[in-house]
Amino acid sequence: RINKEDIMLTQREFGERLKATRKKLKLTQKTISEKINVGQGTLSSWEDGAKVPNILSIINLCEACGLSLEHLLDLKKKRRTAP
Repeated sequence: RINKEDIMLTQREFGERLKATRKKLKLTQKTISEKINVGQGTLSSWEDGAKVPNILSIINLCEACGLSLEHLLDLKKKRRTAP
């Protein structure tokens, strides 16, 4: 079970994690934005930490990149460090 305490990423941290993951996978913003049907500017604003995606977009990001929700939201790390 995931508790709200397990999700402690700030908008900026989420964006940094998304961008680092995309680059590690050698994907462009254009490629991902087309796969999940959002504008490239929208994806850029998520990576910059200006905005956060809704839950459906987060799920689509995971599917498009072959990632688990736990990985993208860094849940395992948050659980390990929780008391």
